[in-house]
Amino acid sequence: MVVAWTASGLGTRRFCRERGLALSTFGVSVSVTRQKLEFSTGPTTLREIRTR
Repeated sequence: MVVAWTASGLGTRRFCRERGLALSTFGVSVSVTRQKLEFSTGPTTLREIRTR
C-alpha cells in the first residue's frame, strides 16, 4: 500500500480519502515500512570531510 501511495504522487490525506482508508491506520503502515527500510539498509553513517 505504501508503494502505491508513493507512486500516486498524492498526499496521504487525499490518498486515504480516495481509497476509504483511515489516515491513522495508514500512518502506522508508513511508519512500519520506514522502519523496515532503515533496518534493511542499516544505519546511516556520517563521515567528517576535511577541507584544505
